[in-house]
Amino acid sequence: MLTTHRTTVPTESATHAVALGRFLASIPDELLARTRASRLAGGAPGDQLEARRPPRARAARPARRRMKVHLLEREQRIARPQGEVFEFFARASNLERITPPWLNFGLAGEQPSELQAGTLLEYRLRVHGIPLRWVSQIELWEPGRAFVDRQVRGPYQLWRHRHEFAPIGQYTIVRDQVHYALPAGPIGELAHALFVRRDLEQIFDFRRQAVARLLG
Repeated sequence: MLTTHRTTVPTESATHAVALGRFLASIPDELLARTRASRLAGGAPGDQLEARRPPRARAARPARRRMKVHLLEREQRIARPQGEVFEFFARASNLERITPPWLNFGLAGEQPSELQAGTLLEYRLRVHGIPLRWVSQIELWEPGRAFVDRQVRGPYQLWRHRHEFAPIGQYTIVRDQVHYALPAGPIGELAHALFVRRDLEQIFDFRRQAVARLLG
C-alpha cells in the first residue's frame, strides 16, 4: 500500500496571517488593553499613549536684567542742635527752599500736618522742561535721628533717600545717602552718564549751600 505525503504550500494570505499573529503575540498585554480601552471610549488608538508621554521641556525664559543701583552720599556740618536741624528737614515745606529753582519744584495737594512712617508726599517738578509728578513715601521715621523717603511714583526705577542726624559737640552732622536706579536698561545708563549724574551733583550742591544759608 502506497502512502502519499502531501505538502501544503502556504498562500500569501496565510503568510500574512502568520506574520500578523507573531506581531500581535509580541505586543505586551498592557499595551493591548490600553488600546482596546481607547477604542471603546471613542478615541484614536494612539491617544492613550500620547497622554502618557512626558511633556516637552519648556524653553527657558531669559533672565530679567538686573537694575544697576547707584549711590550718592553727602555729609554736612551745621552749627545747630540736633533736634532743631531734624525739625527743619522734617518739615515738607522746607524742601522747596533747598531745591534749585530751575526744577520748578512744589508740593502738590494738601500738606500733611506731621510726618510719620507711611506718610505720602506728592510733588510737581520739571526736569529739562519735562513736567513730572513725584510721589514719595516715608519708609522709616525715627524722630531726631533719621528718616527715609522712597519714591513710589516718579522718573526713577529706584529712589531711596536716607537722612541721618548725629550730634558732635555743638554741631549736627547731616548725612544723605541715596540709592537710585534708572529705567530702560542701557539707555537709562547712557542718560546717567550724559546728564543724570551731573544734574544730581548740582542739585545736592545747591542744597548744601541753601542749608548753610538758612541754618548757618
